[in-house]
Amino acid sequence: MLTTSPEMDLETYLSHPAVNMSRLRDMQRSPAYCRHRMMHPDKPTPAMLLGTAVHMAILEPERFGKTYYVLPEDDNRTAANRAALKAASELGRPTIKPADRAFCAAMSTAVDVHPAAWKLLYAQGHVEYTAFKEMNTLMCKCRVDKLTDSHIIELKTTADPRPEAFSRQMYAMGYHMSAAWYTDIVGPGRTYTIIAVANTPPHEVYVYNVAEVAIDLGRAEYTELLNQYSKCLHADTWPGGDKDVQELNVPMWVYSRMAAEPLQLTMGGVPLEV
Repeated sequence: MLTTSPEMDLETYLSHPAVNMSRLRDMQRSPAYCRHRMMHPDKPTPAMLLGTAVHMAILEPERFGKTYYVLPEDDNRTAANRAALKAASELGRPTIKPADRAFCAAMSTAVDVHPAAWKLLYAQGHVEYTAFKEMNTLMCKCRVDKLTDSHIIELKTTADPRPEAFSRQMYAMGYHMSAAWYTDIVGPGRTYTIIAVANTPPHEVYVYNVAEVAIDLGRAEYTELLNQYSKCLHADTWPGGDKDVQELNVPMWVYSRMAAEPLQLTMGGVPLEV
């Protein structure tokens, strides 16, 4: 059964005990690591806080202006900033430095001038849409950046948004699993789309519809992790590490590359025969 909470704030969502994709990503490392993260959640880092600000600036620009208290300077040691920090604290508003505010504005502008991204983000729908669904006897949750009648839209910042580099990031970060997870919770029939924005100038923007075959792979992977999590939870056993001694090798793709492009060793500029 699907339960939706479109107006749920982020703090309430994070505190809800339902399983989310981040927890399953932790299971990929080990059940022990997952359990540790559950018991000792990370505190938001400056980079995470800036990422939250970027998301709000792009997805909810009006809310951004009402939420953040822009400091007069980038140096918190100045009298002006100390006074502003005190005022923001009294108002209960998070602060943002001018340089970070400019960074958010630059990324927001880059998305706004991209026709496909603009059309998606300004379509009628719900921003920061929260949904819950029972899967494998466990209550599961997701929080979609934007949900419309036709699309599940996720915003991602990246060092390199070009297809080859971003496809590697998609797999490494489990975006294909998120695509399956979100689709299975909010319901099928929508295109899962990622808006990828470079986090350095000129903040190039690419819009990707995640391939169905990648979503199927993600579904198979998350299902295995969810089953493993369920077993660990009910047995209250969270294994980690390996007691055996193993052989360690370089990744297999290194050998494939060497076969395609033989390594040329030199000594003093003179090629060596190997």
